Amino acid sequence: QMAFIYGDKLREAAPKINTKGEAWDRILLLHEAKKERIKTSDTEVVEWISKQPLFQSHGEFDTNIYNLYVNRYLRSNPRDFEEEIRDILTIEKIADNIRSRIWVNESDLKALYLQENSEKDVLYGIASWESEKGNVKVGDEEIAKVYPIVKDKLSEPERVKVSYLFIPKDKEESLKTIFNEKGMTLEALAAKYSVELKEIGYFSKDEAAAGSGPLMDLSPVIFSLAPQKESDWIRLGIGSYKIKIIDKKSERSLTADEAKIELKSIILKQKASEAVIKKMNEIKNKLTGNDLEKTLKDLLIDTQRYSKFKKGSALPGIGPSQAVDSVVASLKEGEVSQAFAAPGGACILKVTKIWPAGDKTYESEKAAFRKKVLDQKISDEMSKLLDKLRNQLKVDLETMRKIFAEEKPAAD
Repeated sequence: QMAFIYGDKLREAAPKINTKGEAWDRILLLHEAKKERIKTSDTEVVEWISKQPLFQSHGEFDTNIYNLYVNRYLRSNPRDFEEEIRDILTIEKIADNIRSRIWVNESDLKALYLQENSEKDVLYGIASWESEKGNVKVGDEEIAKVYPIVKDKLSEPERVKVSYLFIPKDKEESLKTIFNEKGMTLEALAAKYSVELKEIGYFSKDEAAAGSGPLMDLSPVIFSLAPQKESDWIRLGIGSYKIKIIDKKSERSLTADEAKIELKSIILKQKASEAVIKKMNEIKNKLTGNDLEKTLKDLLIDTQRYSKFKKGSALPGIGPSQAVDSVVASLKEGEVSQAFAAPGGACILKVTKIWPAGDKTYESEKAAFRKKVLDQKISDEMSKLLDKLRNQLKVDLETMRKIFAEEKPAAD
């Protein structure tokens, strides 16, 4: 729901806040704002809302559209929604305070540009956290320590299961009569026009917002429909959709037993992940020469190679990752990284060759690159602030963050 509530403001703040654990991070940051006497006035909230295109008609704020969206789609009310907006604007002020203290000089900027725009061949291996699952334990006392802190935040969000027809844009003309059919179900239309009827398993608003493809654009329609109801044809840039809600599960609070089982699973995975990172670092520290690939294979850890990696590249098995970007950027040719967390476990990586970048395009790209570097520095400072706040609480909030993460829906 965050992306639908905050729109562009969320995309500005997202690099500074862990959106998967945003509910918990937000609590910490708002507490810090209160301590620092950082506030957002009613006037600022009203001004931000009134400027959002989503709530405008003919360039002017439309109260009816606003109330309809908040009440029917978000299933909230204007007062609660406006308090949510106040929170995100307050957090943005913390980022603004950090922004005012950050700068980067010309020589450092150019050196960083040349470093980031070089390409590197890498060798890497990923060890599964499950390899250490049997070597760690989660005691009842650990769960008891964490549960009181999060029990009021643990819930199963509203989820829907949908079926849909999709007509690609290049076939809309040849299938134009399908759009004029009245009273026919999706199943009947699919059979008559030989169009595939697809299904998407249960997913929440947050999962739709975090996903890609039509879910993001169609969520307002999807979640406004009642079970067994069908939408009209919806035209997007890539084609037209017609949707049916197969089933809808209402939001509910987890029972104490369900919550404790989930917490145990989360803590177990975290501890096993930490153990496999430690084990991989022990392996790294014993390496001699260029035997990383052989060492990992001897341990039955598959290795992979990736040619000309650059910032933003997606390593198979990991995907796009700021952690990988940072690790690769820090390594010289022939160097091996410390182990770091990766989806499913821990990764260790070696740069086998560097393809240097030239400086011809630096001047033309300097302004945009400076902004990117400053944004990253702000993100780093926000992360440091959150780490400090977590440490002050002496609670492992990495565990808390995962509580709020949802599995992405799978589409056939």
